[in-house]
Amino acid sequence: MKRTDIYIIEILMLFIYVFSKIFLSSNVFILEYFDIIFYTIFFIVILAFLGLNRNKNYLKRISIRYMIVLLLIYLIVIYLLGCFTGFTRSVYSHSLKSILVNIIPIGFVVLFQELIRSSVANQSKINKRPIILLTIFYIIMDIVNIAVHSNLNNFYLIFDFICITVIPTIAKQFVYSYITYHIDFVPVLLYSLSFSIAPYILPIFPALGSFIRASLLLIFPFIVYIVMKKIVTYREKARQKMKPYLAKLITIPSIMFLTLIIILVSGVFDYKMIAIGSDSMNPVYAKGDAVIYQKMSGKDVKEGDILVFNTGMNVVTHRVIDIEIDRGELYFRTKGDNNPTPDNTLVREKDVLGVVKYIVKYIGKPTVWLNETF
Repeated sequence: MKRTDIYIIEILMLFIYVFSKIFLSSNVFILEYFDIIFYTIFFIVILAFLGLNRNKNYLKRISIRYMIVLLLIYLIVIYLLGCFTGFTRSVYSHSLKSILVNIIPIGFVVLFQELIRSSVANQSKINKRPIILLTIFYIIMDIVNIAVHSNLNNFYLIFDFICITVIPTIAKQFVYSYITYHIDFVPVLLYSLSFSIAPYILPIFPALGSFIRASLLLIFPFIVYIVMKKIVTYREKARQKMKPYLAKLITIPSIMFLTLIIILVSGVFDYKMIAIGSDSMNPVYAKGDAVIYQKMSGKDVKEGDILVFNTGMNVVTHRVIDIEIDRGELYFRTKGDNNPTPDNTLVREKDVLGVVKYIVKYIGKPTVWLNETF
């Protein structure tokens, strides 16, 4: 089969999935069965055009064993953390019938996804572009699937969504494709199924919070990648010695940077990052920049500080130009540096989130673009 035909199938798959999810987002009944129908059809298409080459890679067995061990370690770690953070009960029924009704469709979706990935990977041994393109498409499809069920009505929520959901999804999908391309799809199947069906099987879950959960979902794919990479390295006798160190020089700082972003966005510590959606504070910072603010009470705010406060619908960052006291309550008069007049309403002390401390240029531009586009 020509490589252009593979590209056409992949592009068609992305186009149909994304537009169907967007236009059918209000129809809960159709969405419930859409994924199983969609992936079944495209699995049949892939089977007809590409076939399913059986992978006889001798590394498959050892990689399966390692994957099982890693998944068990992950399970132990999150439940040990739950001893400190607490637990929540699953919202799903745990009767045998309910479990089967919930996990069978998901199981087939995951199976067809990975069989499609495996087939494309087998066609990408000479040129990796088809599997890279499929990976990017799977990332987009995953993000769209989560986005249609998420509340993204302002760019602050979108920024959180990007850092806490999108980044771990990117990490996961690239690791899936790496393992499938170099070893086999079965370890990936174990990985994906474990995370997909766990909510329907396990009765209680650790209440880890968005920061810890997102960090684990970012770190775990990285650990899996390191382990599987070592397995693959044993097979590649002619591998240059400097390549693993080069990969570490790039990968480790990237993981550290992304983890830092998740920490800042989640606000688990005293500092939190938010994206800026207007030019009201030009030239201090512009639309598309991000600011890091320190959480503090209104009593610590001084005139001239750039205040971060909640208006009910949005989070605003404007400068304090006056502080007033009425019946023991603090009120702040604010103004955007680029605005001709002060804000219409005073900021109450209880609406104060913190004070801007640092500015990060341009990092919020994807968030603003998504908010304005969709």
